Amino acid sequence: MNPKLSSVATRCGGILFNLWILTIASFGIVYLAPGDPVLKLLRIDEVAVTQEEIAALREELGFNDNILIQYARYLGGLLQGDLGTSAITSKPVITELTQALPATFILSIVSLAVTILVVLFSGTVAALFRRRLPDKIIMAGCYLGSAMPTFWLALVLINLFAVKWGILPASGWKGGKGLWLPVICLVVAIAPPFIKIFRNRFVEISDMGFIRSARTRGVSERLIIAKHITRGSLIPVITMLAVSFGSLLSGSIVVEIVFSLPGVGMLTMDAITNRDYAVIRGVILLVGIAIVLIMQLSDLLCRLVDPSLRRQA
Repeated sequence: MNPKLSSVATRCGGILFNLWILTIASFGIVYLAPGDPVLKLLRIDEVAVTQEEIAALREELGFNDNILIQYARYLGGLLQGDLGTSAITSKPVITELTQALPATFILSIVSLAVTILVVLFSGTVAALFRRRLPDKIIMAGCYLGSAMPTFWLALVLINLFAVKWGILPASGWKGGKGLWLPVICLVVAIAPPFIKIFRNRFVEISDMGFIRSARTRGVSERLIIAKHITRGSLIPVITMLAVSFGSLLSGSIVVEIVFSLPGVGMLTMDAITNRDYAVIRGVILLVGIAIVLIMQLSDLLCRLVDPSLRRQA
């Protein structure tokens, strides 16, 4: 088989396998949680019902069937785009997710873009001025940012910018102005470790022999930094960003709750509070699919940035 076709087939097989594991995890969430799945799904734990009514509901929902048959039925529904119905709103879960997804998507993409810019600028400055004052200030800021809980930082920003100074809104979008504080929270939470990774890799590549040779040949420093050092330093950052994408989503959930943003975070919180397992299943699938796709995208970006990876593939 053609090596490229073999690589594509292997990649597609890995994606399908990961998605299959996701379906098992989302299906099993109802059974792993304590209590009767029928009572949980129907939210009638505190409602007086007879055993005959419970038995009838269990039969109607198919819980008397073999678990493999139940899973096959669930998987068949997923393949048809049926994620179930919310026990809270009686709306299809797919509708709930599509309504909440835009806010989370905008917050995550803007935060990720700002994070990359901050990492590139701060990491480059720290590396160029290594062991000097700018480097020490940036590294101290990284340690401080890593130590700040996102929830605490969000409350501090609200108190300063919304309550005391009245510059930015404390909650909601407010025509886009409400995006500033959540983005700051996420960037402060995400950027510090990547700044250190980028800075250290930048310093490491700067000391390599081929960089010294390029300098002795008279190649401009700007070209060396842009074409060789920065591109090489981005590889571990891209990889770690993909691996940490789950942390970005979990951080966005906390931020959405604090700033009352109508995203997947608020939807998840409401679903957990009200034991709406159909929505929880949908969120697990959504987050899992996003992580799988981001991992694949990061691999492609690494190959794009570093041509040697394409040759190895």
